[in-house]
Amino acid sequence: MGFVCSRSIPSGVCINMKNIYLLQASNLGGYRGSFLAWTPYSIGCLWAYASQFKEITDHVALKEMMALKEPMDDIVNRLDNPSMFGFSSYVWNFNYNIELSRRIKQRYPKCKIVFGGPHINRKTLSNYPHIDAIIIAEAELSFKQLLEDLIKGDIDTVYERERIDNLEILPSPYASGVFDQLLDSHPELVWAATLETNRGCPYSCTFCDWGSLTASKVHKMSLERLQADCDWIKSKGNLVQINIADANFGIFKERDLEAARIIRQTIDDGNVNDIQISYAKKFNKELYDIILLLNQPTGFQISLQTDNKDTLKAIKRKNLPEEDIAKLITFADEHSISHEQEYILGLPLETKATWYDSMTNRLDQGEHKVFDVFICSILPNTEMSNEYYRKQYGIKSVLTPDLNSVAPTSEADFQVLEYSEIVTETSTMPREELVDCFLFSHIIHHVHATGYSFIVSQIALKQYGVEMLKFYQELEKRMYAHSDVGKQLRFVRSLLNEMFDTGRIQNPAYKEEGRLDLSSYKPFYKLKNQLMQLSIDALQELTECDDATAKEVLGLQRMYTFDVTHKEQQTYTSEFNISSFQQQRTQYTVTTNIDKGAFIKQWKGSGSFQHLHQEQQLVNTLTEIPTARSKLEKLSIEITN
Repeated sequence: MGFVCSRSIPSGVCINMKNIYLLQASNLGGYRGSFLAWTPYSIGCLWAYASQFKEITDHVALKEMMALKEPMDDIVNRLDNPSMFGFSSYVWNFNYNIELSRRIKQRYPKCKIVFGGPHINRKTLSNYPHIDAIIIAEAELSFKQLLEDLIKGDIDTVYERERIDNLEILPSPYASGVFDQLLDSHPELVWAATLETNRGCPYSCTFCDWGSLTASKVHKMSLERLQADCDWIKSKGNLVQINIADANFGIFKERDLEAARIIRQTIDDGNVNDIQISYAKKFNKELYDIILLLNQPTGFQISLQTDNKDTLKAIKRKNLPEEDIAKLITFADEHSISHEQEYILGLPLETKATWYDSMTNRLDQGEHKVFDVFICSILPNTEMSNEYYRKQYGIKSVLTPDLNSVAPTSEADFQVLEYSEIVTETSTMPREELVDCFLFSHIIHHVHATGYSFIVSQIALKQYGVEMLKFYQELEKRMYAHSDVGKQLRFVRSLLNEMFDTGRIQNPAYKEEGRLDLSSYKPFYKLKNQLMQLSIDALQELTECDDATAKEVLGLQRMYTFDVTHKEQQTYTSEFNISSFQQQRTQYTVTTNIDKGAFIKQWKGSGSFQHLHQEQQLVNTLTEIPTARSKLEKLSIEITN
């Protein structure tokens, strides 16, 4: 069913009241055994602003505010004399919105179909003639103007205004009660609330529409508004997640630190368990304090996208200095905060050599956690989507379906595929090399970060001086030459090529039909013993490491590597120390800290152990057992200092 707005039609209103409907369609997500829905924040903001004005509410009634993708006929059949139907459109719901709007127009020809959202531009009108009007960029003021025109009986085709400088004029949909009935009438669902503390982005990255749509200006919301929103969140027992919509939370330093304190209190006092945040690109002192304050199991992401200076210039982006990245990694590790680094494959002027350098430079620098690598998507309304930009950098692409955008229903008319446009080639990275780069990233993510070669690669670096790039190029070569491991890599390569050829993956051996989702750790977990041996072979090929030493290193690597068959706790003595990764006889307590029930459940399912891995539950903990000598050395240091 749809979701009815809490505002009802006042009694005594004239029968010429215009009925409007608003839809911000999302799928239900999974959340700890429940279904998670997202509050339709964008359309909530529109109605919260427009409903302040009596000249609007005397003539316009919001009959229904919809938050989920539903079977389309269900929606069409329950419409009551609609005067306007508004769609908030994104890459994950655009095609669904188009198909639904066609059906509404067919049933109700006089109903005005209006589209807005980041996906929309003037081409939308020419490409889809049944759409009557579009709203471009910030929509609150434009939406009010559209409703005024609707009341008069004649709307324009395009509504676009200057940015709103004073955000204080915009009431919150939360504190104003727009979503009250929405949540209260669906106790079977848990909800995620989107919050804004600022609006806009100061940057102009060519692959992103955030800065371009907001003219690279950032405007702040008041902390009083945030407090009121958080008070509302705490009052809702079924609201479990907060998504901070700021492009760069923490950019305003002390002000954002105070905002973090408000959010922290909301977590402590309410039912919120998770926070999703995109932190500022510049890590000031206050941002470190914010990360500590809001430390969540999900940790934080360092969005680098690329290390190549030429590419950074082409995409109009600056990254943190290398020394600041190293400090941030050290900070996170010292405070046991989960973190990952994000890269985009297929950006302009990236080469195979620069990509391999980026992946391994991080390893040399001490980053050994999760590497999130995405193939570059070309979004509407970005500079990268312009024809001149594509020609300048030789960008080729393919449309591929995003099955995450399809809701879990058997309704045939509901299964509308959404598509992402992904880069397959650039002038500096031919398709074959892009595939090579993806596979190399795949190895780093699934072999190094998961721990199957971690100890060996560290000893290669710190005991023998072998750089990570050289080590992993050698390991990659051996992996391809191995019968079982090579078969898995060639399978992934075939999937990628199939997607680049056709836009889809239809290989019957790949169950995630239609999309490339290679997050499963199961294939390499099955091959972990072979991978460990191959890493030892690479070590011996690149160094003078003898067989006895290699055996020692392999033993330590096996103790370090998670294995569900390990005892929960055991002791192990090695000729190597994992703090220095140099030869030093050391005794360890080995702990396998894992919920075996959760592991087996994942194993029988998708085999995607990513959340367990991110929480460091797939790597054994090796704790050094102090010796009398080490205690004496420590005391001596303390006395000296």
